[in-house]
Amino acid sequence: MTNHVHKGKRNVNMPIRHNKTHQSPRRNRFVLSLTALACLMPMLAPAAPTEYPRVTSFIPPDLAWVPRKRPKEPAYVSANVRYCIFVLGNGRSSVMTLAWDESEGTGKGYDTLYADTNLNGVLGEEGERFFWSNEPAKRTEEKDRHERYLVENVKEIGSDHVYSFRFAGVYKPDVIEYDSAFRMSSPALSYDVGLLPGELKLLWGSSLATAPVYKFGGEPIPTVNGKHAGEALGTWKAGENVAASVWLALHGTPEGAQLRFYGSKFPSLAAAVRDNRWGKAGYPIVLLRVLDPATRQLREIIPFGDSCPCAGGFAPQMILPSRVPSGAHEVVVRMLRVPELGGCADFVWPVTVENPFETNPVADPAFSALQQQFPDATFATLRRADTAAERATLRDGERVIPAAATDTTLLPNNRDWDARHANTGTDAALYVGVRPWNYADNRSLLRFDLSGVPKETAILGARLRLTLIGGGEGGAPYGTNDTLEAYALCRPWNECQDNPDGYACWFGPRFRGKLRSEKWAQEGAAGEGIDRDAKPAGSTTAMRGYPDKARNELVRFVDLVLTDLVKAWQAGTRPNYGILLQMRGMGGGSIASSEQGDYPFRPALVIAYRGAAPAPTYAPRPGEDLEQALQQAALTKRPLVMRFYMQTCGICKKVEATTFKDDRVVKALGEMLVVKVDAERYPKKVAEFGVEGVPAIVVVAPDGKTVISRIEAQAMMQPETLLPKLTVALPARPKAALPRSAAIGTPNGAPDEAAWKMAGVIAGFQKENGSGASEVATRVLALAGPDALFLSAICPEPKPESIVAKADARDADQVWQDDCIEFFVEPVKGSGEERHFAVSAGGMLYDGRNGDKAWNGDWTAAAKRTPEGWAVEVRIPWATLGLMGQPKPGAEIGFNAGRVRNADGESSQWSLTEGSSHQPVKFGTLRVE
Repeated sequence: MTNHVHKGKRNVNMPIRHNKTHQSPRRNRFVLSLTALACLMPMLAPAAPTEYPRVTSFIPPDLAWVPRKRPKEPAYVSANVRYCIFVLGNGRSSVMTLAWDESEGTGKGYDTLYADTNLNGVLGEEGERFFWSNEPAKRTEEKDRHERYLVENVKEIGSDHVYSFRFAGVYKPDVIEYDSAFRMSSPALSYDVGLLPGELKLLWGSSLATAPVYKFGGEPIPTVNGKHAGEALGTWKAGENVAASVWLALHGTPEGAQLRFYGSKFPSLAAAVRDNRWGKAGYPIVLLRVLDPATRQLREIIPFGDSCPCAGGFAPQMILPSRVPSGAHEVVVRMLRVPELGGCADFVWPVTVENPFETNPVADPAFSALQQQFPDATFATLRRADTAAERATLRDGERVIPAAATDTTLLPNNRDWDARHANTGTDAALYVGVRPWNYADNRSLLRFDLSGVPKETAILGARLRLTLIGGGEGGAPYGTNDTLEAYALCRPWNECQDNPDGYACWFGPRFRGKLRSEKWAQEGAAGEGIDRDAKPAGSTTAMRGYPDKARNELVRFVDLVLTDLVKAWQAGTRPNYGILLQMRGMGGGSIASSEQGDYPFRPALVIAYRGAAPAPTYAPRPGEDLEQALQQAALTKRPLVMRFYMQTCGICKKVEATTFKDDRVVKALGEMLVVKVDAERYPKKVAEFGVEGVPAIVVVAPDGKTVISRIEAQAMMQPETLLPKLTVALPARPKAALPRSAAIGTPNGAPDEAAWKMAGVIAGFQKENGSGASEVATRVLALAGPDALFLSAICPEPKPESIVAKADARDADQVWQDDCIEFFVEPVKGSGEERHFAVSAGGMLYDGRNGDKAWNGDWTAAAKRTPEGWAVEVRIPWATLGLMGQPKPGAEIGFNAGRVRNADGESSQWSLTEGSSHQPVKFGTLRVE
C-alpha cells in the first residue's frame, strides 16, 4: 500500500547535541574494509541483539567559520539581491556562493543566478552567470518547465568529487522549489539529494551576512515524524497503525537549510540494500525496541513494514502489536552507511505506548459462541504460528495449534492502475470491498491446512475468526447494509509469486504474467459452480459500524460459522481449496492476514471437537516449503538441494551474508531446485539424512530419499570451496549443434532449401509447468549462415481449427494470445545479454532486448500453414545479435525456444526456466560446428 509522508508544518524542537563521535572521511581501502566488517559483524552473533553506536541527540554542524564577505561581486541591477552559500565536502576549502538578481527590473521576478563555480570567492566571472527570462519570448533556450538553471561540473578543491546542480522553479517565478536536483559524483562514491518533500524551497538571505548555508557532505541524518534523535515521538496506542516518517538529510544552518536524500535512499553497506518495487537501494532500517517496563531490559525487536519512498521520504508502518506493554520504548532508525557518510549507527527516539488490550481485551465472538454452544467440548484455534511466541493469545483458555495458512487479495482494475495481475500474498492485510484509491470490489482468498486434524476427530462446530484493522474509503465505517460472505472455492490456487506454478490474482488462480496458465471462469473468482460455490458457506454483518470512532475502536473480531464446510473438508467429501471472502454492500476495509505481525489478530479457525487433538502443521517461510519442494523434484525429475540451518546459528548467518551472496553462488543455485530447512522444525529430516551439524547441504535424488552428496559447514565458508561441490546438483541443460552453412534465401515460412537438411535439430520440448513432455512434438532447426542466424520451427497441430492468429501489429500483446513460437538468444553464452524474438501463426513479429519490448531489431520472418499445422522461418543478422559476423567453430550461444498452443492451453519450452522466460542462465546451448 502507498504510504504518504506527513505534510504541513514540521514539528521540530530546538536541536540538541549530537553525541556520536565523528570519523574522518578520508580512508584508505584497507581501513574502509575493516570498518564495513565491524558494522556487519554484530549481525552474525547468534544470541545477543545487534549493537551499533547509538545516537541519542543531535546538533547541526558548526558552520560559523563560513566566510560572509566576497572579494568581488558583479554590478547587480536590482536592490533586492538574494544570497545563499553551499559548502561542498567535509572540509573548509570549497565554498560556493550564490547570488540571485532581478536583472530585468524590480517586481518582474528573479531571473539571473550567479554561482562561484571555481570556488575562488569572486562572483560574476566568465561562465558564472546563468539567465532565465520570466517571459517565455525572451528565453534564449526553451527548457523543461521545471528547470531553471543548470550549474554543472563544479570540482571540489583537493578532491575528486564533482558537483552538478539543477535549480528548478514550479509554482512561482521567484521561488526555487522541490524539483531541484543536486548530485555529487566521484569514482568511489556518488549520490543525489534535493529539496524534498513538496513544501520545501531553497532559502535565501537578503545579504551575505544572513545567507543560509547548505552543507553538501558529511553524515546523512534521519528525522522521524519531523523530530531529531532524542526528541520524544509522543504516545502511540497498541492496535493503532503507526508510521515512522523518515526524512534523511544533510543539515546546514538555519534549521530549514537541508538537502534531502530522495526517498531516504543513501550509499550503504550491502546489508541495507533492498530490492523493493522502487528499485535496489540502501534504505534506513526502522525498528521498535520493546523494553521491559520494570527492568528496562530489551524484550523484543519488531521491524516496521516496507514503504514506498513517496514525496522524498520513507514512511514504514505497522499495526502496533497488542503484546507491546504500556510504558517507555524506543524507535530505532538503523543507518548502515558507508564510512565516508558516517558509518553504521542506530538513531534512537523515545516513544510511549499505551496498551488498551491490557485492561480491555477485544471481545472474541467465535470462541465465546462455541463455548456456549458446546460446553463439554475441547477447543482449538488453528492459525499460522511458526514459533512459541507466535502462539500467544489475548486471553486465558485459548489454545493455539500452529496451522499452515495461505491468503491473498484479488485486486480488480481501479482508478489509478490496472491491478488485476497484482499478487498480494506477502501483504500484512487482506482487503474486501471498497478501499482507498480503488473504488472497486476487492476480494480475498484464505485457506487453512487441516491435514493435522485426524479423520476420527469429531468436529462439533467451526467458526472463522477475522480481525478488522482498517475501515473503508478514508477510514469511513462499514455501512449499515454491509455483509461479509465466505464462499467455498472450487479451484486450487497459489499464494505467492515465487511459486513455480504461478500465483493467484484477479485474472486467475495460477497466473503467470502472460495469461498462459489457469484463468478463473469469471475474473475475480466469480464463476459460480466453477470458481466458487453459488451460495456462501457462512456470512456475518458484525463489521457494520466499524470503526466506532466514538469508542476509539482500533480493531474488531468478527466471525463466520463454517461448520458444515469444515466437516466436509475434514471428511474428504470435498477438496479443501479454502474460501473466497467477498463484501456485499457499499463498504469495505482491511483484515489482518496470516503475515500480520500482531499474531493473535491473524485469521483463525476456531473449532470445538471431541476425540484426538489436532496436530500442528507449519506455515513455511518463503523458500522453505519442504513438502512442495520434494513434490516438485519428483514431478520434474530433478535433484533437490536442501540447505539445513538454525535461526540461532551464528555460522549459518555468516555464510548467508557472505558465501550465499556471492554472484557465482547465486547463479549456480539459480539453476537448481533449492529449499531451506530449519533443523529445529524438521528433526526427523535431520536424522534421516545424517545431518550432524548446521549449516549443511544435502543433495537428494528426485525420489527425495537417495542422498547424492553432503556438504558440511567448512566447505560453505568460501564460494571457491562450495561451488565445486554444488556441480553435482546442476540440472543438465539441453545442447544442440549449430552447423555453419551457406546463406539461405528470404524466409518464406517453409524450410525447403537444401541447406536445411544439414541443420541442427532442437527437439524434446517440455511442458512449462514441469509435468512432462509436450503433447505435440515441436521441432526447431538452426543454421549459422555467413551473415545471419537462421531458424525454422515446425509446429504440428492435431486440432488445426483451434489455431489462433489474430495479432495484426508488431509488438502487440495479442501475439501472446495467438499460437506462437518464441526464440531467446544469448549471443555469447554466459554474458547474460538476451534477445527475444517471437512469431505468431499469422506471421506477426514481436521482439525485445533484456526484457525491453521497445527495442526493435533488424530481422525477418514468415509463417505458413501446412497440412500438419504451421511452420515458421526466421533470419536474424549477426549484427542484430551484437556479433561481428559468423561465430567460429566451438563458440557457444545461449538459446531457448518456447511454443504456445491455444488448442490445449499448452505452453512448452526446450529448456525449462521455471518462472520468467527471460533467464539466460537457464537457457540451453547451441555449439557452432
